[in-house]
Amino acid sequence: MCLCCVLIGGGLMAEPNPEELVLLGIKSYEKQDFSKAKGYFEKACDLNNGGGCSNLGVLYQNGQGVEKDLIKAAYLYSRACELKDGWGCSFLGVLYYNGDGVKQDSKKAVALFEKACKLGYKKACEMLKELR
Repeated sequence: MCLCCVLIGGGLMAEPNPEELVLLGIKSYEKQDFSKAKGYFEKACDLNNGGGCSNLGVLYQNGQGVEKDLIKAAYLYSRACELKDGWGCSFLGVLYYNGDGVKQDSKKAVALFEKACKLGYKKACEMLKELR
């Protein structure tokens, strides 16, 4: 029993998992603490969490807590999409559709919206209907 108290008291708490890091990042984002949000999203993305990469991409796309960088945002959305994050695929599709940070490519945008839709991101399904 004493060993347990020592271990708990000694700060041997587990590090947050990637999903928890994303949630912590979202909470920080909602409080407008973009610097803190960036740290959480970066850690989650480094741990191959697509949501972490997508949310980090949003910070770079909007210049929140970082210098605005659409090329970096596109890279992060691409990474998120590779990790099967529908939100990231959809956001990358929007960049391709508008030619923001990437060469404008409507066909690629549609393919990304299709992938996002298949991954369960309903907004991408709606965008596809509008484009057809």
